[in-house]
Amino acid sequence: FRFENSKSGLKYNVNNVDQDEVIIAKKIYNENITQQQVKNLFLEPIMKLNNLALQNNTFIIFIYIPSAHTSLGKNVIFNDKNVHLYLKKMSDVQREIFKDICNSYSLKCLDTTKALINANLLGKVTHFPSTVHLTSIGHKVIASTIDEFFDLNQSNF
Repeated sequence: FRFENSKSGLKYNVNNVDQDEVIIAKKIYNENITQQQVKNLFLEPIMKLNNLALQNNTFIIFIYIPSAHTSLGKNVIFNDKNVHLYLKKMSDVQREIFKDICNSYSLKCLDTTKALINANLLGKVTHFPSTVHLTSIGHKVIASTIDEFFDLNQSNF
């Protein structure tokens, strides 16, 4: 799938032929994979990691970093509008489940989606267009968001 930033004109995912994300997103959109099934896939490894941390008298901060297309916020334009619907739904479901698990189990969690969207709206390029991995700017946004999280929550650590 291909998409672009309407503000900068950058075209994304140009070298990626991997279809897995769209296939899974379409199944979530069509409810062939339920939210509960997705939650179970998230829950098991999160709880295993949290239990391991507790056994070692420490804690983990679980960090959600969205896909590049979600990070573009309202500036994303997809070549295929159906793919946009599928991926938006999957992103919304994943973030909702992440938040629900974090709240239900009183975990320390950080969703970096808003910070990345805000950076992209300001014209920063947080993801490489060809590989859609974080750029140095994207890493700085994540680091800054983690710093803010620590500043706001230092009494909880």
